[in-house]
Amino acid sequence: MIRSPFRRRARRRPVQATRANHMLWGAGTLGVAFIACYLIFGFAIPGTSARELRLVTQYGGAVRPGTAAQVRIAGVNVGNITSLKPLEDRPGFAVITAKLNDDTPTIRRDATVKIRPRLFLEGNFFLDVNPGTPGAPPLGDQPLPPSATTSYVAFDEVLGTFDAATRKNFTGATTALGDTVGQGDGATAFQNLVKALPPALRTTAVVTKAARGLRDGDLIRTIREAGGLFGTLDSDESALRSVLADGRRTFTAFADESQNLRGTIRGLDGTVETAGRSLATISRAVPETRALVNDARPLIRRLPRTLDVANPALSSSVSIVRSDGIQRLLADLRPTLATLNRTTVPLARALDDAVPVARCVDRVILPTLRSKILDGGFTTGQPVYRELLSTIVGLNNSVSNFDGNGYWIRYSVGLGNQALSIGAGSRQTATLAERPTLGSVPASPRKRPPLRPDVQCDTQGVPSLAARVRPNTAKQRQVDVTPSALTKATSAVLGGLIQNDGALPAATRSRLDPLLGAPEKKAKR
Repeated sequence: MIRSPFRRRARRRPVQATRANHMLWGAGTLGVAFIACYLIFGFAIPGTSARELRLVTQYGGAVRPGTAAQVRIAGVNVGNITSLKPLEDRPGFAVITAKLNDDTPTIRRDATVKIRPRLFLEGNFFLDVNPGTPGAPPLGDQPLPPSATTSYVAFDEVLGTFDAATRKNFTGATTALGDTVGQGDGATAFQNLVKALPPALRTTAVVTKAARGLRDGDLIRTIREAGGLFGTLDSDESALRSVLADGRRTFTAFADESQNLRGTIRGLDGTVETAGRSLATISRAVPETRALVNDARPLIRRLPRTLDVANPALSSSVSIVRSDGIQRLLADLRPTLATLNRTTVPLARALDDAVPVARCVDRVILPTLRSKILDGGFTTGQPVYRELLSTIVGLNNSVSNFDGNGYWIRYSVGLGNQALSIGAGSRQTATLAERPTLGSVPASPRKRPPLRPDVQCDTQGVPSLAARVRPNTAKQRQVDVTPSALTKATSAVLGGLIQNDGALPAATRSRLDPLLGAPEKKAKR
């Protein structure tokens, strides 16, 4: 028999060893199957944590954990709600935990969640998640605050708001509004309100635009904080109810004082206008005040050192004031100071009375005295006060009735054939002029100006001293002067100029003929 080199002799294995190998293979197969089922049915890998979203809300009563309670982002299912646990330290609030898929977008800190029903008739609620803005930091393991969660309003909650008391108050408010805007002052005020709405709405639009903030997310943060405030108010209903009751009493008091309130609101217009001007003045003064403060800062910084240097001088001054000599001097001055104190009030009154006089002298009298009178060829070019002084000198000369040669009498002889009469009665003065009268200089006013004691002198303008000519409106007549009578009348005055036959010299007569007219002619018999 030939033996093959490749054929080996069979060895017998123990039965216990074979059974052990079978058990190991079975355990390994079960382990692989368990791991496959674990991964297939969505359980987390050991050593890793599943993605979760936690949020604190007071609307947790509408949510039921389970696979039917889904989490959606933009209408796509990204997970489901796994648990709902109440908070022990905050009654009425609960923590909702939701498991998210691996491909779920990153949830940011400014994310918001809305609890919405899946059906029209409510039920099967889900979480509609807004993951937030890309610039916000990731949420991480932190829960979303209550201000980031909102819930739907059920139809029965809407109807439950209008209870009997609410319906009664609404009816009263509607009736009062109808009475207010229906007729009378209320209708007029409502019309004025409608007319004033466009400017107010423009201002409101500016305020609304400013309320959006300067950066993205400012308005969201404001609304979130406001939601937290309203949530705090809602958490204590008894305190809120007392606040509303106090507000009702306040508005009732306003209604009782409606007339005074209406007057106050009318006066707000003027107050706002005045306040606007005041604020504008303050706004203009702010840069100057800021500049003053900036300039004063170095001085204020040096002030402590200045006070340190001035302290010895102040101490010396205090010692001098407390000395016996200064005290005796003050004691001697007390009667004088008391008398001076009593004279301050009369002196102030006298100064008050002298102020208008000083203003009148400065603004009216002195400018008048410094002005010049323009009188044609008779203009002197001197100011008025110098001409007044010259007038005093002339009057002094005219009233002198004697000199070193004795008493003198001055006569003014008028030659001409134009009769001129000034005045009337015992004060009438007549003279002769060689030419017709043109008028009077300066022109006297036709009527005396009115006397106004109630008008201050310093408010008047400087009077005009222009020498205007007033035309002569009186009747003039021409008279013939008899040469023989003139000869007799002037014989005593002219003396040696009269000839022996009583006639004037030929030279004098030739000068007087043009003034006196033609000589008289004797009538022929």
